[in-house]
Amino acid sequence: MSYQTLNQKGIGHVVALLVLVFVAVAGFAGYTVISKNSAVEPAPASTMQQTESDEIRNQSDLEKNDRELTDSEQQLDSQLDDSELDADLDAML
Repeated sequence: MSYQTLNQKGIGHVVALLVLVFVAVAGFAGYTVISKNSAVEPAPASTMQQTESDEIRNQSDLEKNDRELTDSEQQLDSQLDDSELDADLDAML
């Protein structure tokens, strides 16, 4: 019996070409996403704008702001309804 070898010399080039096409498509997609995102104006670093009247200059300003924050926190806590969260957690267990 004689064995016949198949001529597979050209298959490496096809695989390399497919890899090259894949890298080109992925690169083009990445470039497109980056260029669209850079066209959007970036958001400011801080969304809160501090006015001169909001500056803390002494201890009484600090205490006043502390009271306001505490009151805001208590209002938020009273408005929260955690029964839905409890029901969701119980359903997962």
